[in-house]
Amino acid sequence: MDLAAAFLLSLLGGYCFAHVWRGTRFTTRRVDGHHLYFRAALCGAILFSIALALRIVLVGHFSAYRNFDSTLVEYVRPVLKVESGLALAELTRRAEWVVTAIYSLLLGAACGPVSNVFTPRRWAQQRSISALYMFLLQSRQESFPVSLTLKTSKVYIGNVVATLDPIREPVVVPFLPILSGHRDPEGRLNLQRIAQHNQTAPPQELIVQIRRPKRTVCASDIKVRHAAP
Repeated sequence: MDLAAAFLLSLLGGYCFAHVWRGTRFTTRRVDGHHLYFRAALCGAILFSIALALRIVLVGHFSAYRNFDSTLVEYVRPVLKVESGLALAELTRRAEWVVTAIYSLLLGAACGPVSNVFTPRRWAQQRSISALYMFLLQSRQESFPVSLTLKTSKVYIGNVVATLDPIREPVVVPFLPILSGHRDPEGRLNLQRIAQHNQTAPPQELIVQIRRPKRTVCASDIKVRHAAP
């Protein structure tokens, strides 16, 4: 029971780190089920190893910390499950494992924000987002137009005008259309320009939602929330 509680603390620490650090934040918030569990368990095991190594070093080299750690172990030991036949040294060792697990939880909560300071945002996005989001992100960064075809065969060509938030489901794409039109049954495009160079009023953004299909399909389900007149 004590080891299970210690593992749960490390698991929470691993989840906190994977959920906050921008290098894994996107994929962590998108996955679910056993994939999320194993991701949190891997990060938790790494954090527990780091916490154990730091604790051994600090106890061996700093007397002030050694006294603090001993006090913390004595505080935790009475709440552990009582089992007959356990010597005091074994019970103390179990308390030390729980203390180390607490350290790993604190490390997970603290290392995520600290790691974000040293992790380039663009590198993290390129590392973690899917091919579709990468394409839309490059459209935003390099200002090249993209084409969106809706379920109704309506077609918009324009620029992505704001940074995507692929963590939110469904994904919202702020899109400034330049050309609009439709695709006929033979696949040919009929387009007309929306944004004119000499117009007085600024063009209105098109906001679309990209939804993951509930079953396997060949194309994304794209629903228009608001379109330019």
